[in-house]
This record gives sequence, structure tokens and C-alpha cells, in this order.
Amino acid sequence: MSEGVITQQGVEKIIEEINQHFEKEFERSQKLEISLKKTTDPKYKGSRSMTHKWEGMDFSQNGKEPQHTGYYVDQLKDFALKTV
Repeated sequence: MSEGVITQQGVEKIIEEINQHFEKEFERSQKLEISLKKTTDPKYKGSRSMTHKWEGMDFSQNGKEPQHTGYYVDQLKDFALKTV
């Protein structure tokens, strides 16, 4: 503004457009339904941070328990006994 590149009205217009954009995005986020099934689907268009890492993984929410958690049964039992 001080160099005459943009006017105060231009700045206010940009700020208003950004605020409207974020408001629309927020409203859309309130309707978002997240499910574990979507999270493990590589074709899911939402957050894809875990889709490939969890692809093919069975979860108890799906009615199945994973075959292996990455821990030995004895380690899990030992941990459980130490926490009680």
C-alpha cells in the first residue's frame, strides 16, 4: 500500500474474499463424514495421509481384528500386567 501498488479498498476486498472462502470451507467441513473405511481406501479423495499405509488392514471397527499388531503377545501381556 505504501508504494501505491494496491489501495486500501483492494486490501479489504482481498481480505473479504479470503474470509468468505474460509467460511465456505468451514461450512463444508461440518458436513464431512469420516469413516475408517474411507481412510483405508486408496481412491478416497479426502485426507490421504494413511490410505496406502492402512490399505488392506482389518480393524475391530470393521468386525475383524488385525492378525498381527507389530508386538509379540508376550510383550502385550507384560505391558498389560504392568499397567494394573
